[in-house]
Amino acid sequence: RKFAACINRRQAINKQAIMADASSVSAAPQNPPRHERQGMLNQLCLVHALNMILGEKRFSKGDLDQACETLSPGSSRWSNPHKSWTGMGNYDANVALYLLENEECDTQYFDSRKQANELLESVDGGNQEAFVGLLANVPGSLRLINAKWSRHWIAYKFVKEPPSKSLSSSGWWLLDSKMSSAKPVHDVLEQVGNHLKGGDTIIIVRKKQQ
Repeated sequence: RKFAACINRRQAINKQAIMADASSVSAAPQNPPRHERQGMLNQLCLVHALNMILGEKRFSKGDLDQACETLSPGSSRWSNPHKSWTGMGNYDANVALYLLENEECDTQYFDSRKQANELLESVDGGNQEAFVGLLANVPGSLRLINAKWSRHWIAYKFVKEPPSKSLSSSGWWLLDSKMSSAKPVHDVLEQVGNHLKGGDTIIIVRKKQQ
């Protein structure tokens, strides 16, 4: 009975978060960025998030598994700390940072103690074109064997559009492999603020500086 109540509370929290996010997502214009769907029986969200933020099918499950082995040489499939022991995925942030380092990208964690409106200033003085995008690690919908909730990787990608006066009219897109398509974001800072309130990890991905 307690377990069922816990699930119901968790579902209510997720529903509230989805409703809050929906308010800052706009109707879809033409030419959306690349989008990939995640299978129902795997946890390969980071594979899809990386491909979507880079705009091409750059990585596979094998690439991320190899990165896990490189990061923890000598560990077995059952003991590698960077992915699920089941072999279904559920990769951690270290895998993303390692792979993006070789993709002409610089990465950094966004300090959760800061306000959402400080996000832009953290990259080249607010130049949005310096962004490749953002990765966010959000609560998943699966209850794991260790009694912890699963986590899910999503991405936000900046697509250059004609110059605009406000952030809310710029070309940010929400890329979530659990969704059917990419969704344009009306105000990315509102989305970031929701993530910060929920304690989610946010990784800034920007073009590598020369």
